[in-house]
Formats: sequence, C-alpha cells, structure tokens
Amino acid sequence: MHGGAGAVGLAALQCARARGARVIATAGTETKRAMLRSLGAWHVLDSRSLGFVPRVRELTEGRPTSASTRC
Repeated sequence: MHGGAGAVGLAALQCARARGARVIATAGTETKRAMLRSLGAWHVLDSRSLGFVPRVRELTEGRPTSASTRC
C-alpha cells in the first residue's frame, strides 16, 4: 500500500487487516511509519526512497500482490 498513512490508505489498511491480509505499506516520515506499524502493517517502508521497490520484491519473493476491492 503506497502512501499508507493517508486517509484512504488507513481505511484500506484496516479493511485488509480485518480480512487477515499481511500489509506492506509505505509512508514518508518515521512518525507515519511508526503509526502504520502500530496499526498492524506487516512491513513499513520509506515512500520517499525508491529503495522500497526492491524490498517489496524481496518480501513477496517476486510474486504479484493482490488487493480486494471489497471490505
């Protein structure tokens, strides 16, 4: 979930966690990343660095990720 600390990201995080999903989220500041961790994000990465891209590939073992459109 890129930009997970915004209003839509937070709602999506809650929905995904309620469905048992492991969420990988990004946020631009350490404060926002800490908030995402406290809300149950599985991994939280820095959205202000492109370093999150290879890390997501590593965490997912290169498999595509999926998201549900229904909560």
